[in-house]
Amino acid sequence: MALIAMASPAEAEIFEYARSNVNGWGLKARTIVRTRSDIPYIDDIMCQIQKSGITIYVNRSDNMKLDIRGSDRAEDFAAPEIRGLKIGSRTYEAMGVETSGRRWTLDGVKYPDQGDIIPIWKGYLAFRKDPSRPWLNVNSLIPDLIEIDSLIVSYKSMSGNPRSVKLDISGMGNAIKQCQEEIESNEAFRRR
Repeated sequence: MALIAMASPAEAEIFEYARSNVNGWGLKARTIVRTRSDIPYIDDIMCQIQKSGITIYVNRSDNMKLDIRGSDRAEDFAAPEIRGLKIGSRTYEAMGVETSGRRWTLDGVKYPDQGDIIPIWKGYLAFRKDPSRPWLNVNSLIPDLIEIDSLIVSYKSMSGNPRSVKLDISGMGNAIKQCQEEIESNEAFRRR
């Protein structure tokens, strides 16, 4: 039987190279560096903008991820509680889609006792216009959000009561553009 040596994952060093405020959006740009065999390489370059309970992540491949959460303790919610989105005059049904699954074990494998395992929710926010339409990842709404100044989020509170909150997202387009410029800047390639 042959043994295959697997390299352990390289530890990451994260270098924050830009921090600014663009139209009320807090911007942070980072380079993630890993080392294998004593040679550093860039694993990713990413930028995030954050305002009013909304965070958008942009990476080197220009992939964008939208995360909607409550912005303060009075409006504390996350994807699993969101039930609706209103963008301008358009209203969408929304729900959190769990991707981690409820199971983490394989059939037929005996696992050692790990004590109590605390489950965490992992997934994404999905939306649809009506029940005849498929659920889509909320990231595909980013182009629509760039064109407006506010987003209304409906959610089910911890007490079970439905609530809505209006989030200020004005200036999102300029903030995303600044993120894209930071990712392409020479600063992203300078090791601190």
